[in-house]
Amino acid sequence: HVSVLIHSFFNATVSADHLRKAGYTFDADTFEWITERSRGSINGNSSNELSLEDEVSFTVDTLHECAGIMSMEGSKLQIVC
Repeated sequence: HVSVLIHSFFNATVSADHLRKAGYTFDADTFEWITERSRGSINGNSSNELSLEDEVSFTVDTLHECAGIMSMEGSKLQIVC
């Protein structure tokens, strides 16, 4: 899964199943999710690597609240260029 911090306050996750459905594969050597999309080059290479500190967009599927703490589950993750 990918953990996302939203506005430095809320936690969200995008599951590995949702990432695979979006075309990502996990590289166990580099610990990165990678997709071979033809939507352009990011950081000078044709594969898009999802790395620490990347800005992403995603769809919130589920919102959880417990004792005043909110967290989210999402899908349809995309790297924001």
